[in-house]
Amino acid sequence: MSSPLLFVITGVSGGGKSTLISHIIKKYGFSFSISHTTRKPREGEIDGKDYHFIDENKFKEMIEKEHFIEWAKVYGNLYGTSKGEIKKLFDKGKNIILDLDIQGANNIKKIYPDSIAIFILTKNISVLKERLLKRGEKDLETRIMKIKQTLKEIDNYDYLLINDEIKTSYIKIDSIVEAESMKIKNLDLNKIIDSFWEK
Repeated sequence: MSSPLLFVITGVSGGGKSTLISHIIKKYGFSFSISHTTRKPREGEIDGKDYHFIDENKFKEMIEKEHFIEWAKVYGNLYGTSKGEIKKLFDKGKNIILDLDIQGANNIKKIYPDSIAIFILTKNISVLKERLLKRGEKDLETRIMKIKQTLKEIDNYDYLLINDEIKTSYIKIDSIVEAESMKIKNLDLNKIIDSFWEK
């Protein structure tokens, strides 16, 4: 049986991760593992679709019961990936995509070393600031300091995608998905070879 793929998407806030993740889900049928967070929903976000929005007490209870594969505190809010969510999708043979910060991505890599980690970056800091301002972010200096720390760990990733022009970015991320799906270790070789010999 072929191994389900596990993609981990990380990047700078405002880099366009959500757009690229939506593209992969729509085009390739990947399942999005929905994280838990104590952050308040942004406009348009839906509980159970974008995140499981829970309060801090519930989150801490889940930590104590070891429900998370990984969790982290980011900009004062807690985020976590539940073991149950990942297991449920893997048991169904689903390819999975995660949207994580750098700490979460590092933790997933330790547990699932074959996971494919992609870092999303903008062309330059000016583009990023413009996107953050359009999104209504106020504390830019805090985010920029966080970005400086994050960029030091890019070499832990498998791929770096500069998200400048979205159509080009779609082509780039498509090439990554398709290349990973053709790797020998990710294929059901017995099935392929049996099929080859069929008349």
